[in-house]
Parts: sequence; C-alpha cells; structure tokens
Amino acid sequence: MEAVAIAKRVLPEGAYYRIAYSLNRHFHRRKLNQMLEYFHRHPDEEALYERELERFKEIGGIAVFPYEFTARYEDMKVDVFLDKKRSLPYVVHNGKRLYFPGRAGEEATRRLYRDLLTEQDIDSPHRYFRDNFTEDGIDTFFDVGAAEGIVALDLVDKVDHLVVFEYEPAWVAALEATFEPYREKTTIVAKMVSETTGGGEVRLDDYSALVTSKSVVKMDVEGNEMKVLLGATTVLSKGPGVLCCTYHRQGDAQALEHYLSSHGYGVSFSNGVMCYFDDRAGWNPPYFRKGLIRALPSRHEASPEPSAQNA
Repeated sequence: MEAVAIAKRVLPEGAYYRIAYSLNRHFHRRKLNQMLEYFHRHPDEEALYERELERFKEIGGIAVFPYEFTARYEDMKVDVFLDKKRSLPYVVHNGKRLYFPGRAGEEATRRLYRDLLTEQDIDSPHRYFRDNFTEDGIDTFFDVGAAEGIVALDLVDKVDHLVVFEYEPAWVAALEATFEPYREKTTIVAKMVSETTGGGEVRLDDYSALVTSKSVVKMDVEGNEMKVLLGATTVLSKGPGVLCCTYHRQGDAQALEHYLSSHGYGVSFSNGVMCYFDDRAGWNPPYFRKGLIRALPSRHEASPEPSAQNA
C-alpha cells in the first residue's frame, strides 16, 4: 500500500511497524488461506486456536490481535493537536499530553494512538498490568524500549521515579516533550539497552543502584529482550517485577520463560495470543505467539491466566 510506503519513509522503525499493522489490520486472503491450510494438516494445533481461527474467517483476513476487542478502537474518534513551538503532534491521553514524532502527521498519529489503546486493552495479550501484577506500590519503573512512552505516562503520578530508555532520535524528542512537566522524577536515557555498555549501548545493570524489590522493569525491544536480560543479572538479583514482550521472534516465549525461571522468578503469560507478521523475520507456522511474560520473584505467586479459549 502507498500509505505504508510513506510511513516507512517518514517514521521511526517502531512507529512504521505499528502503522503498517494499522493500515493492513486485515491481511489479504492469501495469508489466511496459507494459515488455514497449515492447520488443516495439523488438527491437534488447530484445536488449540479454534477461537482465533474463527475470528480470522469472520473478518476474511488475519490480524495482529485475533479477538473481538479490537473493534472498540477501529472507528474511535481521536483529536490530534500540533505543538507549534516544538513542531510535534500530540493527543490528550488521560488528561496529559502524549507526543509523537514530528514527521508522523495527523492521520499517522491518530492511527498510532488507536493502536496503543488496542495494545493495552484489558483483554489484550499485549496488556502489561493485569491480575496478580498491578500498578500499585512501584517505586521505580524502568521502561526499556519506551517509544512514545504511554505506559510510563500512565504511571507517572503513581511512582517515585521513571527511567525511560529509547534510542530512536525521533522518539526521544517526543518523550522529552511528553515528560517535560515531570522532569523532577523522570530520567530519559537515549541509548539502546543491551548486554554490553559502550558506544550507543548501555546495560540495565548500569542502573542497578536504582533497583529495589518494589521496582518494575518493562521490556519491548523488537526481539532483543534476551540481550537486555543478559545485561541485567544484578538487576534480577534484586527481585524487581519484570514485564517482557515475547512475540517478536518465534521461540522467544520459551527461551525467556526458561531464563527468568532460572533466575528465581515465577512466570505467567498474558492471556491469548498474537499473530505477529514482521517482514524482517518472516512469517512461519504455528503463526500464533504468546504476547508477554509477567514475572515476579518466587516469593510471590505468579498464577497463570486461563487459556484464550476459556477467557
């Protein structure tokens, strides 16, 4: 689509993929037929995803979130404003300004914001806080791969300190505008979090002095979550809560679950699955992936959620 090509030219990488999903929310029937053919040959797997496959048949295509809750946002009215001083678009989110990259434009901003609300819907596999993992009692919140920072913004009045990591310059400019009213409690780190420190990279362990058992670390770094954890052994030893995306790469869910469990964490997955299509990594069976892990030190109970079919 022409709109996707335009988005790819003018938006940061993370924003482009969000927009690509929004504009192509229902992929064409060839992809759906490819999926259905696979599951027809694997009936045991097909039974696991009966609800999701029925949803795809209903809409005549595939979507990132194969559930009905997405309809709440498809035609949602979103007012987009322009901060002329900063030349940045913004929306008013829960009474606060949430800024977006300057080149995004009004329609792209509107689509991005709808996608963000979809991701954090109470029924979404991408929702961070739910059930036994609450927003209460957090001292320091580490937002690793913040992008626009909507999750941190929702917490800014509840926590003592925000440490926000983002290396894309366009996102950093938007974050600085969003959190300007909260400078006294927000640290923005314009570097990539990884397993080493040097150049444009930094380890989470470099900030371990700020971590307590009441801290929470959230990670959404386009499939580099394991690299973040490998550079966070001291942080994990202090027992913060961990919210970690698992859908970017096939096999990440199992690998990240094993790693966190080996470090003394009780692990549960978010409810449901995602159908994540990334043309950088391909799109292969079994197509559906778990959205994210919620992990707490073993002194807490990390009770699993019901399966998507029973939700």
